[in-house]
Amino acid sequence: MKTLHLCVLVRCIPRHRVCLSNSSDCAQYECVGRPAACDRNTMEPACDTDGLVHRSLCRLQQAGKRLAYMGHCQEACKKTKKVCGHNGETYNTVCEAFSDRVAVDYEGPCRAVGSLSDMSLESVCSEVSCPPISTLGCHPITPPGSCCPICASMLQILWSQKQMNTFSKLNRNQPVAVHDVLQILRLHISVPQCDVFGYLSIDNRLVVLVAPVDIQPTPLQGEKHCC
Repeated sequence: MKTLHLCVLVRCIPRHRVCLSNSSDCAQYECVGRPAACDRNTMEPACDTDGLVHRSLCRLQQAGKRLAYMGHCQEACKKTKKVCGHNGETYNTVCEAFSDRVAVDYEGPCRAVGSLSDMSLESVCSEVSCPPISTLGCHPITPPGSCCPICASMLQILWSQKQMNTFSKLNRNQPVAVHDVLQILRLHISVPQCDVFGYLSIDNRLVVLVAPVDIQPTPLQGEKHCC
């Protein structure tokens, strides 16, 4: 009797994650089988490199497309325009940064500071052209480790790796990442013009920002809802 072997193609994409737990591997990629039965209840839009939105990453992979960023496709992100996020990572577009739950510090690739460079943060920031504050009436802040002020509310959270490891074990040893915490916090933001962003600062604090996502937010959004 012949044995039939089925080959399931698996496509993997880079997925930058900063894990708060260390009881399991912190993989920097995500793999989806193809062909595969996508979960019909999953609704996490994904935009491909052709500017088409798909119901989920699984659906995008099934269509044989390449991922540009998670979320709905935005007209402003059709062309590559590198930006530096508050986490010190360079993204191809603002939408790519936002899909990683990271707000933008300045335009252009990130410049190395600290042990990776002879330049200090102060000297790097002196060469950066900061975007104008577009929200009237807000009191801008400069997040830790950043160059440019942003109109946002900021919260710095002290966290325990021991507790994060406990959460990881309760969730079938899945790692707990900064992105996961921010996704949970988003559930408590009911204003559609605002969103939650964040990163792990150099002093190991979880920095959370609530900021307007409209191109030209109203003073009401800046003063009352987001900032």
